[in-house]
This record gives sequence, structure tokens and C-alpha cells, in this order.
Amino acid sequence: MRISATVRPLLIAALSLSVASAAGCAEARKGDDAFGAKVKAYLIAHPEVIQQAMESLEAKRQAEESLRAQKSIGEHKAELIQKAGDPSLGSGPITVVEFFDYRCSYCKAAAPQIPELVAKHPNIRLVFKEFPILTPISRTAAAAALAAAKQGKYLPVHLGLMAEKALDEAAIDRVLKDKGVDVDRAHADMASAEIKKALDDNRDLAHAVGVDGTPGFIVGDKMIGGFLEDDILKAVKAEAAGASARSGTAK
Repeated sequence: MRISATVRPLLIAALSLSVASAAGCAEARKGDDAFGAKVKAYLIAHPEVIQQAMESLEAKRQAEESLRAQKSIGEHKAELIQKAGDPSLGSGPITVVEFFDYRCSYCKAAAPQIPELVAKHPNIRLVFKEFPILTPISRTAAAAALAAAKQGKYLPVHLGLMAEKALDEAAIDRVLKDKGVDVDRAHADMASAEIKKALDDNRDLAHAVGVDGTPGFIVGDKMIGGFLEDDILKAVKAEAAGASARSGTAK
């Protein structure tokens, strides 16, 4: 297991304090430092203990983060799956939420697979959350996509922007025009307070539920980093089973 750069120095410091504490106890025991020497010798002879402790600390940190994310997702459920104006695909009972950036190479690779996923699994409804965090042009592209949605052209523009390798303002306008969008009207909408607020709200929501990279998917109360189709489908299956159980209990 890889230990994060943040956790590693903290653990080393903790272990150092433990040894220092042991030495302090030895002093309290009438200057007998044998105990501290034994601890040091043991750690030198069994360095795997340090690795195990680091892995245990990392696992604990990840578990705590997962619990915090689940709580935050539950608190913001309506904003995630029912917010008016969010573009979506499919009409199934299980909602998958995707946060993405048009400059993200992983998002670009996943983009054409998303409609295929929804088509193969009609129990899925996918909600698109524009989350432009990489560059200023990312936000321009996100605003253009939301403007296209006002003209009923969200999905073709979304896929067109994802397919652009060198995304700039000229490329964005070209995609809008090629997909049949009124570009002048789109520009006016892109500058509107409504779209600015929508993007700001998405950013705040992503931070609130713990999305810190793209693409990020949420199914039920589970966060999935990256487009991992098997993981998404497992989460969808689990959410469907949970919904069925809750429905049966309600009856």
C-alpha cells in the first residue's frame, strides 16, 4: 500500500515520540535505559513493524474520509440528483453523478463511453456536473455546454468539446456552430449570472462532498474516482438492491 506524503512524516514523528517516551520511562525507572534500547533494537530488527503501522494509519485515514464523504453526500443528496437545470442522460431510477473538466484527459477518454453505459443499462440516469478546475478555458467550455443546453444541444456539444484535443475559444465556437447552436445567443447565455451561479454552485458542491479531482462519480453514498465501469456498475447494483430492500420494508 502506498503511504501518502502527508501521512508518512506524521507517522515517523509519532514513532520517534514513542521511542522518546520509552526512553523517558527508562529514566524514570532509576536511569535504566534498557527498555528504550530494546525498543530501538526491535524496530531495527523488524522494520516491517513500521511499515505495518504506517499502513494501518493510512487505512484508518481512508476509512475516516470515506465516512465523512458518505455523510456529506447524504446531506447534499437533493443538490446532487435533483437540482433543476442539470443536464442528464437516461431516465432510470438509479442516479449516477459525474463531475468533470473538459481539459481532463481521463474525462475525455471516458466521455464516449458514458452514453454507451447508459444505453446498456436503462436503470441508470446520469447527471452531468460541470466542474471546471484545471484552466480558465475549462470554465469557458463548461459555460458553453450549459448555454448549449438551453438550446437543446447539450449532449452533442458536450461530446464535441470532450473530443477537442486543443481546446481554446475558437475551438469552442466551432463546436457550438458545428452542433447547430446559435453562437451569438450562446455567448450571451455564457456571460449570464445564471450560468455563472450554476458553475459556482457545482464547485461548492464538489468541495462539500469531497470531489477533488476529475472525473469523479457518485452513486448513492459512494464516491468513485475515475471512470471504472465495473466499480460504477457494482455501486449501481448495490444502490438498486438497497432501494428494493427499503421499498420492501416500507410495504
